[in-house]
Amino acid sequence: GPVGEPVDTPAGMPTVTTLEDGTPEVTVAEDAAAPADLQTATLVRGSGPQITADSQVLANYSIVYFADSPEDEDAGLEAGEQWQAGDVFDSSWPAEREPLLVDMDEVSAVPGLQQGLLDQTQGSRVMMVVPPALGYPAQGTMVFVVDILDVWNAEA
Repeated sequence: GPVGEPVDTPAGMPTVTTLEDGTPEVTVAEDAAAPADLQTATLVRGSGPQITADSQVLANYSIVYFADSPEDEDAGLEAGEQWQAGDVFDSSWPAEREPLLVDMDEVSAVPGLQQGLLDQTQGSRVMMVVPPALGYPAQGTMVFVVDILDVWNAEA
């Protein structure tokens, strides 16, 4: 898990609590408005190496839905029937999963993740609120909680 100084979460952003096994749990306020741009908050500030534009980063992540699924009249689905705010979309925390290796200088399927990682430090826990255009268009706005386990920087 994170190994640094806890930092207060900015007002208006989701809150993260840590379960006994270290898994982050995200709570989104019911009246929260999805931001138009990427929002990043450092929840724990680690003291390790800083991530640069060409770092390799090993990270644990959890991705949760920011808002309930929209109503889909064509499919006969009510709002919130497919997923609800705070539900986990994907996570590397389960024991059988491997952490994610991110090459900062490669094109990413989730550009918001790379943008949110830049300048963060090893040992940190970072929360990102990623708008659809920078992440998952079909799922809408998503909340990422990322523990930065390791950072490799090429020798200068």
